[in-house]
Amino acid sequence: MSEFHDPELERLLGRAGGMYPDVNVAYERMLRGVRHARRRRLVAVSGAASCLLFLGAAFAFIGSDQSPNVQPGDRGTFDGSFEDTLPDSVPGTTTPTSTDSTLDTETTATRSGTVVPVTTPNSSAGSNPSVNPSSTTPTTAPAPPVTQVFAGTGGSVTVRLQDGTLSLVSYSATAGFTADLKHTGGDRVEVRFESVDHRTDIRIDLELGSMAPTIDENDT
Repeated sequence: MSEFHDPELERLLGRAGGMYPDVNVAYERMLRGVRHARRRRLVAVSGAASCLLFLGAAFAFIGSDQSPNVQPGDRGTFDGSFEDTLPDSVPGTTTPTSTDSTLDTETTATRSGTVVPVTTPNSSAGSNPSVNPSSTTPTTAPAPPVTQVFAGTGGSVTVRLQDGTLSLVSYSATAGFTADLKHTGGDRVEVRFESVDHRTDIRIDLELGSMAPTIDENDT
């Protein structure tokens, strides 16, 4: 409620003003009345709060005295053994049994007791996938035969390399020279061409899968 509409203050203000009140005098008297009323209200509120605080402390003290004392219980002892409290069989469940490996379907039991079929692959149908011939590793094709001609002053020889082997195909001696075949195949081909005053030696060796020729020219 507003202090200026307090009936008590209104009556005090009316008595202080008289029949023809002075505004300032009336206002001063009114302020004194307001201060006095505030002090009375403050004293009343403080007294009530103090009483409530005292009563709360008293009830708390009384309640703490009446609280029961809690005594520690006895400690349990353990003899080191456990008793099996589980029953021998649980109702509603099915124990799976061993099945033959050749069966197509085996059953397993769930916790609710419902038997659920589980399909397994049939081992008798053959577990090895067929091998696609096109997926096998291709083999390396043999190198084609190589034929070369080696010539010198006394004549020439034709040598072929096939499947890692040398072979003499043919030879031809220059006029005035005679041919002497030293090696005609394998890992070496060697032919000597000789005349009255000159000698030509043509030798082809197999080195690292290739032909390595050597031609020597000598005067006699």
